[in-house]
Amino acid sequence: MVAITTLSGQEVEAADADVSVVTGRYPGDVGAHTYVYGPGVGALITGEAPQLLVSRLQTKADFAVLLRPNGSPAWIHAPSVTVVRAPVWTEAPYPGQAVVNAVVFIGQFHQAVQEDLPLVIQILKSHNADL
Repeated sequence: MVAITTLSGQEVEAADADVSVVTGRYPGDVGAHTYVYGPGVGALITGEAPQLLVSRLQTKADFAVLLRPNGSPAWIHAPSVTVVRAPVWTEAPYPGQAVVNAVVFIGQFHQAVQEDLPLVIQILKSHNADL
């Protein structure tokens, strides 16, 4: 179990295996933000640095670090990944926008990443993904 304290001060106890994706702040966030996906509907938002939260998980060895389109890291629980695919035309970047070379699915949640599809698969498999 891992204790996650949200920005509002609520403490949530989550099973380590329920944490599927951890990301840092989004552009436009004011202050430190970490988004934790998996323990509930939507994201739990904390002020703890994402790498510190991941380091407290018993399953930390199963987390692969990939780059989001904005260049920030996303920690993805590789055994939870259900599908990895190339982006469709609506996900591909327009000139001057972020790079999307693959999309990782964990159930209904999806995360676009900068790494190309073969590299994403290789990285996820090295962290125990069953792809």
